[in-house]
Amino acid sequence: GWYFFIHNNLMRFLHPKAEHHQPFYYYFPVLAGGFFPWFCFLPFAISRALRRPLQKMDERRFFLLLWFLAFFIFFSLASSKLSTYILPLFPAASLLVGALWHDWIKTLPSRFDRAFLYSFAPLVLILPALLLCFSISPPVYYSHKFGFNFLQYGYLALCVAGGAGVSLYFGVKKRPMASFWTLTVTIASIFLYVESAILPTLDPY
Repeated sequence: GWYFFIHNNLMRFLHPKAEHHQPFYYYFPVLAGGFFPWFCFLPFAISRALRRPLQKMDERRFFLLLWFLAFFIFFSLASSKLSTYILPLFPAASLLVGALWHDWIKTLPSRFDRAFLYSFAPLVLILPALLLCFSISPPVYYSHKFGFNFLQYGYLALCVAGGAGVSLYFGVKKRPMASFWTLTVTIASIFLYVESAILPTLDPY
């Protein structure tokens, strides 16, 4: 009992030299990668939910915010961190972003449109920029150690950026359902390809 509760839990949470020690921002890239591409819409989903006073906030959205922030802040404060620790917050993040898309599809106020469409920027602009950086200076270390084929991943990144661009186009044209399904089908196709063609090649590593 002492070993489990004190050593494996309390000491790993508090001790600065605990096993799996990571900086406080460790879960930001973990969440961004694990919740990609919907992570791009999460900041706006959270900020939009927080705009209303607590007394007027929808209780379901308040529950989701509490669920997400409690897990994220609690595990970010811990000294010992592993990517699997924050798995329970992904359903809350999914529902928050889903509620945001639902509101956009149903209402479409002009100010909401503009702010919402800014969330596409990382997919349409930053992803190709990262691809350009990797093409100029490829991280060959990961190719040797993990079997990464960056040319293959480059094509996938271009597919994601292209699908996001088409989705953004539909959003600008105020066709939110077409925007949603374009992005959804693009990402689902990419994941199916990764599962069937890429992960088996990485498995030996």
